[in-house]
Amino acid sequence: MLHQAVISLGSNTADKELKLREAIEILGVKIVQSSGAYDDPVDNNPGHPYLNLIAWIETELDHDALRVHFKELEGRLGRDRRSDTVAIDIDIVIFDGTVMRPTDFARPYFQTGYKLMHDA
Repeated sequence: MLHQAVISLGSNTADKELKLREAIEILGVKIVQSSGAYDDPVDNNPGHPYLNLIAWIETELDHDALRVHFKELEGRLGRDRRSDTVAIDIDIVIFDGTVMRPTDFARPYFQTGYKLMHDA
């Protein structure tokens, strides 16, 4: 079965553009549409501003398998959950039409990218 999801990707490292590109290259899913990269409109982490990207994807993985896959990718790209510096963060915000992360869905960084994606 083919599933659709909207995911958010973000990085706040010195090489955040590279980290986003690396993540996109190894996502292992079909990207249907994307917002393109943009700066966090609120700057949630002063001193370490985020670069974000929202993408609508298609995958044969179910929600749990996709979440595990993305967490493994975060680790491969250097994510250290003990640090304020985030090499890459990949979250499934919407899966098969259901908002899975309502707090993230409501945040300005997500809404900005979601609008950019739909306007593209």
